Amino acid sequence: MADEDIQEEPAPEPRAERPRRRPRDDDDEYDVRRRPPDPVQTLIPYKNPLGLIAYYAGVFSFIPCAGLAQGPTALILGILGVRYRNKYPTAGGFGHALSGVIMGSITSLANWGVVIAFVVGMSMAGWK
Repeated sequence: MADEDIQEEPAPEPRAERPRRRPRDDDDEYDVRRRPPDPVQTLIPYKNPLGLIAYYAGVFSFIPCAGLAQGPTALILGILGVRYRNKYPTAGGFGHALSGVIMGSITSLANWGVVIAFVVGMSMAGWK
């Protein structure tokens, strides 16, 4: 066989590159672009437990004696819940966390203000 008898096959045409998909995060179990929000997630932010606990601690902080501990707890957990929501936007629960911050601030100031006023008042009255 001579070199003239061998015909080379034409090289295949290069395929057009398809756009690559966005890599999926393991932490991102809920993608807003794919499905509508879960109705239960809208009412009870179970993906942001810090915000949810802050909300309930803020509600229970209006009980006078419980407010001494529940107010600061709601404030701290509310701040952490807002930070968690900012880090993971699909977690939700921003409203609950913000409510915990507001209620925790108000009741902390009120309850601890009463305690401090009571102690100062008693020390000025000569009660020891």
